Amino acid sequence: MSMVFSFFIVGLFFFEYLKKMILGLNTNKDPYILYLLLIFFSVFFIFIFIVSFEKSIDDIYYKYNIFIKENLPQLLKLIKSEDNFDEYIRVLKSNKKGEETKFNKEYGVYYTPREIVHYMCRKSLLYYLETELNGKITKGDLEKFVNYAENMEFEKTAIEKEEKIKIGEQKTTKYESQIPESIKKNAKEIDDLLANIRVCDPAVGSGAFPIGMLHEIVRLRKLLSIYLDRKETTYNLKRHCIENSLYGVDIDAGAIEVCKLRFWLSMIVDEEDFYQIKPLPNLDYKVVHGDSLLGIKENLYNKEALFKLENFKIQYFNETNPSNKEELKNKIDHLIDKITEGNRNFDFKVYFSEVFHHKGGFDVVIGNPPYVSTKGVPESYKKLLEQHYQFADDLYNHFYFKGLNICRTNGILIFISSISIIQKKISDNQNQITFLDGSKNFANPEEYVIDQQVYATAPNIVFFKPTSYNMKIYEKLGKKVNELLNKWWDKISTSKNIEKNKKELEKYRNTLKEGDITLLGLITEGGVGIQTGDNGKYIGVLEDTKWADKVRKERPEKLLLATDFCIKKGIKTKKDAEKFLENLIEQEIGELFDNLKKQYGRDIFGQGWLYRIVSKDEIADVDKITEDEKLNGIVGDKTFVPYDKGDKEGNRWYAPTPYYIDWSRKNVKILQTDPKARWQGYQFYFREGFCWNNVTGNKIICRIKEKSVHSTEAMTFISLLPTKVSNSYLVCLMNSKFFGIYKNIFLNVTVHLTTGDAKEFPIIIPTKDQLKQFEDIFNRAYEIQKNKFEGKISEEEADGKLQEVQEILDILVEQMYMGD
Repeated sequence: MSMVFSFFIVGLFFFEYLKKMILGLNTNKDPYILYLLLIFFSVFFIFIFIVSFEKSIDDIYYKYNIFIKENLPQLLKLIKSEDNFDEYIRVLKSNKKGEETKFNKEYGVYYTPREIVHYMCRKSLLYYLETELNGKITKGDLEKFVNYAENMEFEKTAIEKEEKIKIGEQKTTKYESQIPESIKKNAKEIDDLLANIRVCDPAVGSGAFPIGMLHEIVRLRKLLSIYLDRKETTYNLKRHCIENSLYGVDIDAGAIEVCKLRFWLSMIVDEEDFYQIKPLPNLDYKVVHGDSLLGIKENLYNKEALFKLENFKIQYFNETNPSNKEELKNKIDHLIDKITEGNRNFDFKVYFSEVFHHKGGFDVVIGNPPYVSTKGVPESYKKLLEQHYQFADDLYNHFYFKGLNICRTNGILIFISSISIIQKKISDNQNQITFLDGSKNFANPEEYVIDQQVYATAPNIVFFKPTSYNMKIYEKLGKKVNELLNKWWDKISTSKNIEKNKKELEKYRNTLKEGDITLLGLITEGGVGIQTGDNGKYIGVLEDTKWADKVRKERPEKLLLATDFCIKKGIKTKKDAEKFLENLIEQEIGELFDNLKKQYGRDIFGQGWLYRIVSKDEIADVDKITEDEKLNGIVGDKTFVPYDKGDKEGNRWYAPTPYYIDWSRKNVKILQTDPKARWQGYQFYFREGFCWNNVTGNKIICRIKEKSVHSTEAMTFISLLPTKVSNSYLVCLMNSKFFGIYKNIFLNVTVHLTTGDAKEFPIIIPTKDQLKQFEDIFNRAYEIQKNKFEGKISEEEADGKLQEVQEILDILVEQMYMGD
C-alpha cells in the first residue's frame, strides 16, 4: 500500500513538473494535446522510476522496450512510433463514424504513407548534395551513399577488416566496402553540408516530413562518422539536427504540439545514459503555429532587432530554468511584435530569420500541402490571398508559390502534388496536358504533350514520364492491367480476401488460355514467411561451408563478451576461449550460447548472430516428412530442415541455402505461440516456388525456391497453374530487363519490390512452345549456378555464361510483351 502511495506522489510530482515544462504550449484550442502530453510523460517517468533499480538503462529498454515492443498497452503501443502519431490524432478528431472523412475534406488533411515520406526525404537529400557538390561526386555515387547508409554495421565491419588486412592481421575478407571512394574522400565536406542543411515543411501537420528528414540526416552522418573516425551518439546528432536544421509551420495548433512531442520522443529513445539525459529543448520557435500563406510587408523588417531575435532564440532553445525561459520568451515575443509593428501574421523571414540571414532561404522545402479548393475558402480569406499573390486559387497552388519564395537560390522544392499543378498549360478542349521533366535541365525541361485519359487509365493511375517507349508499354498493357486491377485487386490484395474469394478466383484461372494477359497475383499464392524472434536459438549453418568456418572463427570472440562467465571459467584470452570450446560437442556449444543469452540478454552477442553448426546427420529429408510434421514439427533425431532467409549475395536463378532451422516438435510449438515470433505463411512452407530480393534497384533478383521453410526476408510465390505457367517461367519473366523497367514505371519507383507490388505484374499466358523455350533458358541458368556453387566452374566463368543467357532472355521477353 505504501509503495502504491509513493508512486502516486511521484505521479503528482511529475504532473506538476510537466505542467511547468510545457507552459509554452498553445492549448486553448486543443486542450486534449496538453492532457495527452501530461498523461504520457507522467506514465513514462513513473515507469522509469519503478525500474530505476535495474542495473542499466539498456536492461530497462531490453526488458520493457517502451518504444520498440509491440505487446504493450494500447496507448503506449499507439504512441511509440512516429508512424502512429497521425493515426492517434485522427482518432482524437474522429469520434463518430464518417467524421474522419468530413474532417479530411474540410481541412484538406490526408496522412502521408511512410514509404512516400521515406522516398521524398532521400530524394531531396540526394538533389541537395548533388547541387552543393557541383560535380565533385557523381550522381551515381551519391545515390549509393544515400540508399546504402542503412547498412552502416556492414560498412563498419568492412572498414575494420580492410584495416586488419593492411596491418597483416588477416589476409582476406568477404566484407567489402559498398560506399564509393569519392564519398570517403569528401566525407568531411558532405558531413558539413548535412550538418548545416536547413529544411522546412510549411504545412507540417504532426511532423511526418521533419521526422523523416531527421532520421535520414542522422543515418547519413552516422555512416560518415566511420570515415571521419568520429564517435558521435545518435542522441547528439538528433539534437543538433533539430536545433539547426528543421523547421515547420501549421495552422492547426494541436498538430504543432504533437509534432513537438514527436521530436522530443525521437531524442529520448536514443539517449544511451538515462542519468546523463539532457533536458528537452524548447521548440516554440522551430515548429510554429501560424498561417504559412500570409505574411507581412518586408519594409516593416527591423534588421537590428532581427539580430537580437536570433540570439535570444539560440538561448531559449536550451534554457531549462522556468523563470529564465519565461523571461526569454517574453523578450522574443516583444521583439517580434516590434519588428512586425504589431502585425500578428506569421512570417517566415521573421520567425525563421536566421535561415534567411545566413542562407537567403531554405535548402529544402518539403511537404504534403493541403488540398483545399477555393470552394472551401471564405471570401474574406480569398481577398487576403489576392493581396499577397495577386490571385486566389486552390490552396496547394499558393503553397507552391510560397515554397519557391522561401527556398534559397538553387534550393530544392519537393511537394506531393495534384496532377493539375504539374501542368504547364491545358488546351482549349481540356483534354491535353503538358508534362515537364526537369531532371536533366530544370531551366530547360523536356516537354511532352499527353492526353489526360492516358493517366486516368494507366495502372494505379500512375503519373509516368510519357516517352515513346513508356507510351508503347501503356498501349500494349496499360488499359488491360488497369481493367484487371479495377476488377480483381480487392479480391487478391490480402490473404483473407484471397481465401474469401477462392472459388471465384479458381473459376477465373480455369478460363485463361494462351495469349491472355493476367496479373501475377491472380495465378500465384504465397507471401512472407516466419520470423523466429531469436534466430540463434533455432537456426544453424551447414557444416563444411564457408558460413560454418565463419561461425567457428567468431565463437571464441563472442564468448569473451560473457565477462562473468569467462571469469568463473578462467577464460582470459581468445586462445583460452578456443581451448574451452574445443572440449565441447556441437550440441553442448549450442546449449552454452543459449544459456548465456538467457543470462546476459538476447543480443549480448549481436542481434541475429548464429552459432550453431548443423551436421548432415541432423538433417531431415523434406520429401519424406509428413503433413503433420510440416505443420507441427518433427519427432526424432533428424529435425533440421532447409531454411531460406534470403540471399544477400544477389544470386539469380538458384542459390543453395546454407541455413537450417531446427523444426523439432518442441521448437515449432514455441514458434507458434511466442509473441516475439511471427508464425505466418506456414501453408507455403516445404513447397517449391520462387522468391526475390526485396531491395532490387533497376534489376529484379529472382530465383527458384526449393522445398524449405522461408523467412520474412525471402518473399515467396507459388504458381497455381504449374502446367500453363510454371515457376521457372515466372522466374524468367521476373529476371528480365523488361520487368525491371515495368516495375520502375508502373509499380514502385523506389528500390523495393514488395509482395503487393509483385502481384500487379502483367503475365502473358505462354504457348506451349514459348513455355518450353523459357524453361530451357531457366534450366540452362540453373545448371550454370549449380556448377558454380559446386566448384565445377569459377565465378567469373559463371558470370560470363549467365550474361549470355540474360541477353537471350531479354530479347525473348521484349518480343513477347512489346512485339507487334
